[in-house]
Amino acid sequence: MKAIWQGIAKVLFYVISAALLVYAAARSLDFITKTLPPDQQIIGYLALAATSGGAIAWLMIFMYAAQGTGQKVISGLMVGIDLLGEFALFTFDTLLTSGQAGLIDALTADEIRMVVLGLSALIAVNILATFAYHLVDPETSRDMREAAVKDELENKALKLIEKRGSELAGDLAPQLAAQWAADFEKRFNNLNALGLGRINQPPAPPARKPGFALLPWKRKPALPTGSTTPPPPQAEAEQGFSNNGHGKDGAGPGPAPFRG
Repeated sequence: MKAIWQGIAKVLFYVISAALLVYAAARSLDFITKTLPPDQQIIGYLALAATSGGAIAWLMIFMYAAQGTGQKVISGLMVGIDLLGEFALFTFDTLLTSGQAGLIDALTADEIRMVVLGLSALIAVNILATFAYHLVDPETSRDMREAAVKDELENKALKLIEKRGSELAGDLAPQLAAQWAADFEKRFNNLNALGLGRINQPPAPPARKPGFALLPWKRKPALPTGSTTPPPPQAEAEQGFSNNGHGKDGAGPGPAPFRG
């Protein structure tokens, strides 16, 4: 039996809460639409996101989505701010309607202007809170801190490098020069690499055509060993007939020497 009454109590609680929120939202919407031209009445529904609709949304964010202290604080504060804006707005709408009906003194233009400015400020606070909620995200905060530390380390390292610039240049310049010289020598170590391989070379002798070798009797006789004087023409002629008894043309024996 107790469980049944508990269920009924929860249902009544949510029904009453929903009914009151709908009433407050209706009165707030009535005030908002009175500040808009007739052709822009639909825009008034969007302003409810800064009053009752915003309060419900921030409450759901606080309960199920907010992570870290920053997001919890922002979402919790926005629930209270939107509810206060909702209370103020439907109260002024009630006063405005009652004044128009003659039940009470009508609101002055300055008072209405103040309410309009308050509504604009409430919308602005909701927009700022949305951006701040993302900025205080734990992952975003961690990335920002890591980036700050990295920037500080890079700045200090660059300052040390600037102080040791001349020393580093003196140490590294000879090594770089040696590497460059070795690479240059490796790539340009001959004339061909420089494009000069065919300069000042003697022309090649013409190729001898095959089948036109000099005949034996037109060849110059070889000089005797140790002699630098060429043999006389008679010796050259006799040499042509003294090849194993063959004639000058090599076809048969030559004439016999003359005997006195």
